[in-house]
Amino acid sequence: MFFYVEQGGVVSIDVFDLRGRLVSSLLDQTMASGPYSVVWEGTDRSNRRVASGVYLIRLQTPQRTEIERVALVR
Repeated sequence: MFFYVEQGGVVSIDVFDLRGRLVSSLLDQTMASGPYSVVWEGTDRSNRRVASGVYLIRLQTPQRTEIERVALVR
């Protein structure tokens, strides 16, 4: 996932299932402005592989919140 931080601040990226349950936290740290990318390996918080399906990735920056649907296919 590629994203851009407009102004520095705390950025978090979390993965949820379609029921709204937190599957994995990919990022939660202070970042300077600029372009970044993260990769979700299809695992949960315990590093176990999750099932194929549709998941929601939420990006939160001080300026915005975005939610993107992704399909995980094994």
